[in-house]
Amino acid sequence: MLAWVLVGVMLVGGAIPERGGWDAELRDSSNAPVSLSRWRGRPTIFFFEDKGSTEQNVTLKREIFARAKALGLIGKANVLGVANLHGLDWFPVKLFALSAVREAERKDSVPVLVDWNCTLCAPPWSLPPAASSVVLLDAQGQLVHAWSGPLGRREIDEFFAQLAELLDVHVGPPT
Repeated sequence: MLAWVLVGVMLVGGAIPERGGWDAELRDSSNAPVSLSRWRGRPTIFFFEDKGSTEQNVTLKREIFARAKALGLIGKANVLGVANLHGLDWFPVKLFALSAVREAERKDSVPVLVDWNCTLCAPPWSLPPAASSVVLLDAQGQLVHAWSGPLGRREIDEFFAQLAELLDVHVGPPT
């Protein structure tokens, strides 16, 4: 399932540039509404994935945790998952889907939000529905960069370079 850490947080969907950053209205694992703007104040990393793409960027997920742990950066950024559960918002399937999301949260110690309506597939986010997307937001909620599909070494290095700039630290490979 979803396997990452650094600092848990949650996400949402629906752009509101007037508020100074990108935002979205999603649901938490209890199906309560939650907004991405709730986690402003620190850089935020989120993985938007459907059931079939959770393993695409497992290397990055593991590296985020390893580097954060090695460099004492746990808690310096928000990390969360967003499960694309479009089409599964009906009884009884919805109950099973939310149970799986809660299990992923427990297993990975990372908040996992739910996108029932493919909110993050629509503008301004425009993330593909059937891929692992990695989104990096600054502390004000502004989009820094988004990657979709399996990230190679070059993209992973680019991700860490941009994250290092946001954190004002060197986040090279763990030693």
